[in-house]
Amino acid sequence: MERPEHPESPGWTGPVTLCTTRTRQEAPATGPDLLCVGPDGHLDALSGPSSNSSMTTRELQESWQKEKGHWKPVKLLFEIASARIEERKLSKIVLYQIVVVQTGSFDSGPAVVERRYSDFEQLHRSLRKAFAEEMEDVAFPRKRLAGALRCLQARESHRYYGPLLDAMVHLAYALGKDFVSLQARLEESRLRRPADRSVTLKELTVREYLP
Repeated sequence: MERPEHPESPGWTGPVTLCTTRTRQEAPATGPDLLCVGPDGHLDALSGPSSNSSMTTRELQESWQKEKGHWKPVKLLFEIASARIEERKLSKIVLYQIVVVQTGSFDSGPAVVERRYSDFEQLHRSLRKAFAEEMEDVAFPRKRLAGALRCLQARESHRYYGPLLDAMVHLAYALGKDFVSLQARLEESRLRRPADRSVTLKELTVREYLP
C-alpha cells in the first residue's frame, strides 16, 4: 500500500503545520493577521507586507521626525551668579555662587552652589576626567569681575584706568597669569588692611609680578 503524500490524507504521518487566524485584539499591531504553527511548535508569520512598506518616503520621514521629537537633549548650563567675600577664622576668602540649570525643559528648581573658584575648577577637572564624553561640551565659566575693578571700568576718567589695565593685560599675557584671580586677591588684601591704608591695584600688580 502506498504511503499518503498529502497532509490532509487520512494516513498522513508527517509534520503538520497549523494555521490560525488571530482576532483583532490578539494580532500584533505591525504584523500580519495570519500566523502559522510550524513543525517545531513556533509561530511563523506568513510572508506579507510590513506596516511601513505602504508608507511613502515623505510619510516615513515625518514618522521619524515625530519619534525624534520625543527625545530632547538635556544639558547642564553653568553660570556665575554672584561673588562675595567671607571672613573666616584666619583669613578671608572669595566665594562664588554658581547656578546649574537643566535645559530641554523648564527647570523650576535650578541648583545653586557656593564655593571657592578653585574648588569648582578642581571638580570640573575631575568630572572631565571621569566622564570625558558627557563633559565634552560643558564649558566652565571664568571668574567674574566684581568690586573695585567694576567701579574702575565704569569710571573711564579715572587716572589709573587706562595705564593699569593696559599694564595688567600685557603682564598677564607675558607671564601667563590670570588677570581675574588677581582682582580677588586685591579684594582680600583690602579687607585685611585698615580702611585708611588700602592697597591699590597698581601696588598689588607690582608686588605680584615684579621680584
